Amino acid sequence: MIKQTGLVICGFPGVGKTAAASLAKEKHNYDFQDMESTAFRWVIGIDHKRVPNPHFPGCYVDDVERSASQYGYKYTMISSHKEVRDELKSRGIHYIIVVPEKSLRDEYLLRYVARGSDIKLIEQVYDHWNEWLDEIENDGAPVIHLKSGQFLADAIVPEIIREHLRDAKKMFKDGDHDG
Repeated sequence: MIKQTGLVICGFPGVGKTAAASLAKEKHNYDFQDMESTAFRWVIGIDHKRVPNPHFPGCYVDDVERSASQYGYKYTMISSHKEVRDELKSRGIHYIIVVPEKSLRDEYLLRYVARGSDIKLIEQVYDHWNEWLDEIENDGAPVIHLKSGQFLADAIVPEIIREHLRDAKKMFKDGDHDG
């Protein structure tokens, strides 16, 4: 296992991972990387059609692990998919999770429409909102809850993240992801 030197931040769809990473780099000179999972999730099959990557999430977490250790990124923003979090746990990679408050489903659906998200994503989030947020709450990792109108960029800057970094540091020290 590679020694982790950076913090991995799992962000729920629509929390603003890409915007936060960009803002953090430009305005605050923080060392952030946003790692979109889509390129790892799919491969082009023999018939030139997109098919699920049989190596996902392992191939994705390989890059996350390098980002949080070898490449020197202090913060790496990634997907909050359960299979990704399970892979992180199996490798002993510590992380925090950023999610919207459970009452904000309609606000997030509007965010997806406004940013031009695929209808399949919008339908999946609509159908699985409570299930996915409950799974995350029971994950054992520290969770940051965004309020209405709030984005990850609002939470990244010190006050909110500091509180959760204390929890994450304790979790790292204890080696405990299960609560």
